Amino acid sequence: MSNTIKFSSLSSVTASSNRQSRLKWKQQRAKVFFVRASTNKKDDDDTFPADASKNVREEEDKNQATTTRTTTTTTQQQPPLFDAQILQLKSNIYALAATTSRGAEASADEKEKMQKKISELNRLNPTPMPARSELINGQWELVYTDTYAFRASPFFWQLGKALNENANLFYDAHAHQTSLFGGGVGRVIQEIDTNDMTLTSDCIVKASVGIPFVGFAPIFSGFGSVISKANIIGGGGEEANDKLYCVMESTTIRQDDTEVIPALNFLNNTVVPVGEVFENIVEGGTPPPTVEMKVSYLDEETRVSSLEDGSILLFKRVVA
Repeated sequence: MSNTIKFSSLSSVTASSNRQSRLKWKQQRAKVFFVRASTNKKDDDDTFPADASKNVREEEDKNQATTTRTTTTTTQQQPPLFDAQILQLKSNIYALAATTSRGAEASADEKEKMQKKISELNRLNPTPMPARSELINGQWELVYTDTYAFRASPFFWQLGKALNENANLFYDAHAHQTSLFGGGVGRVIQEIDTNDMTLTSDCIVKASVGIPFVGFAPIFSGFGSVISKANIIGGGGEEANDKLYCVMESTTIRQDDTEVIPALNFLNNTVVPVGEVFENIVEGGTPPPTVEMKVSYLDEETRVSSLEDGSILLFKRVVA
């Protein structure tokens, strides 16, 4: 009987031990299966748990490298704060210029707002010595001014300097004359070439002729260009770093609508030597005065210039 009890006890202990071993084995297998299932590995490798840890570390390193590359690429694609500030400011300036018809229809408040924005842009000028920079070369279209658009021509710089206090009276009269019967100034281009030392303006003008007090419709109208060429002369000292000094050479009249007044076609492409004419009409043979244009902001796309009386000329580069 005693032997039977001992055998039964031993059997119970053995069975319990076997159950615990099987349970422990199942738990281990469950852990291995979970790790293998998570990493898509087959459960035919007894050393799998160690390999799984290695693969997990490699995957984490790969993800970290991908995150680093993504962060670096994103940082490279985003412009620096300085450039982003300039881009936003220029966008606002161009929008205001467009909605005010190049400044011609700007109210006093809009002109003041534009002046503040342009002053802020000037403070962010990225180009040292802009008047000496190669970036200044090329064709530039006038997109805003707080004066008459035709004053982008060096011809009017010279004439205004010669007229002194009567200059504004002449500008007003000229603007009134060109605006009669639907006339006006169209596209205005400045071309600067510091290699040939020339500054050339091309103002497209719509000229209309009518009979006052009879009707507002013109008898005829046509388009033409007034092309003024000035020679850039060397300026001394640091002032030449941001200023172009010019002396007028000639003005060319180009009649674009040759069928409007055929009798005047002989004037087409007529070149007037303005410099010589000025010397002849001024007492003592005084040569034409030297005029200047200041460059306060310059980059690949935008140029801000001003005349001697402080009038603003905002240009955008012409892209062929």
